[in-house]
Amino acid sequence: LYISLEMEAGAILRKFDAMAATLDYAKIKQLQLPDDQIQNWKLTAENISGNTHDIPVIDSIRGCTPDHIFAETVRHKPDIVFVDYLSLMRSSRASRHASMWQSLTEITQDLKQNARTLGIPIVAAAQTNRSSGKDGAELDNIGYAMSVVQDSDIMIGLFADDEIKER
Repeated sequence: LYISLEMEAGAILRKFDAMAATLDYAKIKQLQLPDDQIQNWKLTAENISGNTHDIPVIDSIRGCTPDHIFAETVRHKPDIVFVDYLSLMRSSRASRHASMWQSLTEITQDLKQNARTLGIPIVAAAQTNRSSGKDGAELDNIGYAMSVVQDSDIMIGLFADDEIKER
């Protein structure tokens, strides 16, 4: 289950298509795929058309809370849940006037309990703060709340180095 609070489902599904068929996503967006890649896309679509393991993508949860995530997880029964991303969520418990760190702490605690209760891993994206510099994501520079680090079982940091930025 993929819950996006940032991108439209269509854009996410195009990215999934690009990965499955090893297509150039930028060329898909620009509608400039060469004929051989279009054929590859069609062949990949044919090969996976009978697949019953679809990835539900939800992009329309206004005011998304951990309670919403719980309900969608129960509804779709996925093997794993992805949430993009934490600081766009709302706490199920905090008032609208709570500080960002307080809300985020409640969100990470509730997501952890959701994962434990349902026995399903929840992978959530978070941003680094401005002090991240050239080293990218590290335990002490995750934005808004230390609870992101404290409530995580595993943390993976991704960042674009100079070589990636040049592409």
